[in-house]
Amino acid sequence: MLCCHRFRQMCGQLNTIDRNMKTCIVSPKVWTSNHLIGVSFIRHLWGKSSPKKRGDVTSRIKVKDVTLASRLFEETPNRHKEQYLEVVDNFENHKYIKRQGYVEFITAALPYLKDYGVHRDIEVYKALMNIFPKGRYVPSNAFAAGFFHYPLEQRTAVEILCSMERNGVIPDREIENLIIKIFSKYSNVWKKFGRMHYWMTKLRNANPFPLPDPLPLDSLELALLAIKRMCIDIQTKISVLSTSQIEDSLEKTWIVSGQSPQQKQIVEELPTNESVYVEGPFKVWLRNQSIDYFIIRANNPNPVYNKDDDLLDNDELNDVSSIPLSTFGKVDKTETLAPTKNIHIQDDGKILAVSATGTSSRDSLLSWVRLLQVTNPKLKSIPVVFTLKGTPTDIQNITDSESQGIKQ
Repeated sequence: MLCCHRFRQMCGQLNTIDRNMKTCIVSPKVWTSNHLIGVSFIRHLWGKSSPKKRGDVTSRIKVKDVTLASRLFEETPNRHKEQYLEVVDNFENHKYIKRQGYVEFITAALPYLKDYGVHRDIEVYKALMNIFPKGRYVPSNAFAAGFFHYPLEQRTAVEILCSMERNGVIPDREIENLIIKIFSKYSNVWKKFGRMHYWMTKLRNANPFPLPDPLPLDSLELALLAIKRMCIDIQTKISVLSTSQIEDSLEKTWIVSGQSPQQKQIVEELPTNESVYVEGPFKVWLRNQSIDYFIIRANNPNPVYNKDDDLLDNDELNDVSSIPLSTFGKVDKTETLAPTKNIHIQDDGKILAVSATGTSSRDSLLSWVRLLQVTNPKLKSIPVVFTLKGTPTDIQNITDSESQGIKQ
């Protein structure tokens, strides 16, 4: 009897829904928001408006609110960590606007991290994550957790974690507790945190050539780190020189030079009728900082790599008929031992020295060559050719008057 009663209730509900849908088609004015079909869709059927397209989740961010929140960061005169956190605290304490629009405020705050110099500060990321209300976005059942509960808020929180990942900031347990209180463990934010916490801690010390964190701001210290990192010969002597040691020098700057005993021996073996070349500038990156360096190179008359080997067929490369065997005859002593390889002798030339200067100018490099002649007397009798490239500069826009002059 109970099953029959329940079946009758379900049939009555279906009849009510059917009558409501018929009423909707006849007259949209009697339709309320509690029915199955939305009012916007009904108005579209009667030609009063077009239905709103759902589209991407990120397209629902209010551009006006983002612009208003951006003004809070743009109007700050002194851009540093204290001012950035003050704007975030004011948003939480209702000083400027009501504490609503969390997504819009965080979306406007993330692009200003580098402008304020806090893109590698974990305290700032904690303050941004703490803006979300606690417990509001926690899914109440398995269906809510499985169907991307509060997608816009979750994607905004993931953007905070992505910004941490790009800047090399490893999330800690405090951020983990915040994510659990705001979104719970059954969210995409928690998945992103778990992947970051696993891989970033695993790969944090994987670099065999670690750099200090943070990097020094002095260009001389950066040049020392760059030259030490490039000189893989453990016998390389890195010295800091000054152009003031040369009387005829026009500039007063520093020079970081690196040369090993093997390179000095190569210089002594060079013929005096062949030139050496000062080449550069080349660029080496230390995280987000770059240093220009230069080398002194000599031609290599006997390269190890032979371009003709690329033209050989597989049959010629696999031919073993001409391999000498000591079993059928005595092998010449000159063929038994191969010459030892020198890391400073490459196919494109012999690297004699490497340096970085404070100005990267031709005069500073000329002073470097003269200082090398003190420890390498053979360089005095060898012609030195400067084959320098133009220093990279930013692209500048041409005005209309300049463009007309070029056309004429």
